[in-house]
Amino acid sequence: MLEDESKRDPEKYNKWYDTFQNFIKEGSQLDNDNKEAFNRLMRFNANWPGNARSWISLDDYISKMTEG
Repeated sequence: MLEDESKRDPEKYNKWYDTFQNFIKEGSQLDNDNKEAFNRLMRFNANWPGNARSWISLDDYISKMTEG
């Protein structure tokens, strides 16, 4: 459900993530059975030209990388 919400309404999800990020990060480290699911929920600070500092998923970050 959370992963769907992060795709459907990223702004709303990012506000939620601001509050609960520590629990997501802790779950990623402590719950080996659900580690991949937690990792898909994690967001990272990104700052690139033309974009203010914001939360971004690892998949989005990789898609925006330039070659090399």
